[in-house]
Amino acid sequence: MIYCSQCGKENADQAKFCSSCGATLNGNVSFQSRPQVQPKAKTMPFKEMTAKRSLVGHYGFGWILLCILFCWLVFPLIILICWIVKNASFKYIISTEKIESRSGIFNTKSQKQIITKVLSVSETQSLGGKIFNYGTVCINLVGKNDFYIKDCKNHKKVVEFFEQMIANAHELNQIVME
Repeated sequence: MIYCSQCGKENADQAKFCSSCGATLNGNVSFQSRPQVQPKAKTMPFKEMTAKRSLVGHYGFGWILLCILFCWLVFPLIILICWIVKNASFKYIISTEKIESRSGIFNTKSQKQIITKVLSVSETQSLGGKIFNYGTVCINLVGKNDFYIKDCKNHKKVVEFFEQMIANAHELNQIVME
């Protein structure tokens, strides 16, 4: 038996060329001195490949579930708390000389409207307003735009206050004219 020095395959003793690779054979290569030949790797055409990281494998299912819960439960809860604090800090201060609206805890805003003469007062109330006792009061002032007090709790008391102002103004006009 003769072994090929190129590919390491067995050939007959009388063979001059390797039956597998075709290389010339030396007759002195025997079984004991068989050359250690690494088989040649098959070459394949190179293709580009991209691999993406698995979110579940990288972060774990618990973190992804926590993010989903945060987005769907905690984030709207934070928005709701901010909305409640904003609306709870909003108030109207009404006197016979002016109407002042104040809002905010950290970012405060104040708007004042001086009352010269009130011509009329009207109110609007939705179905939800009738159930939860709130409404919008419209105050028509002389020479100015109407002033709206929106979503006012106990709006009937505000309407009565301005109706009393209108009645007192009419009484004063009658006294001055007489």
